[in-house]
Amino acid sequence: MPIYEYCCQDCSARFEKLLPLSRAHEQPPCPECSGGKTRKLLSTIAAVRSSDGSGAPPVSVGGGGGCAGCSGGSCATCGH
Repeated sequence: MPIYEYCCQDCSARFEKLLPLSRAHEQPPCPECSGGKTRKLLSTIAAVRSSDGSGAPPVSVGGGGGCAGCSGGSCATCGH
C-alpha cells in the first residue's frame, strides 16, 4: 500500500497518508486543522547503490523528502 504526501491548502501543514491504490483519488482531511482542501504532492524517491561496485557502503543517488537527501549528515530539512 503506497504512502501519499499531502499539503493542506488552509494551514499549509504537510502530512502523509497510507491508502490503497483503489482510494488514491481521495483527498483526506488535514490532521492539523481538519480542513478538507488538501492536495497530493509529487513525491520523489531515493535509490542507493555502491559508489564503486566494491561492496562499500551505499551512497544516495536520488533525493526525496526527509532523511533520503541528508547523506547521513545534519540537514535543515529533517533535523537529523
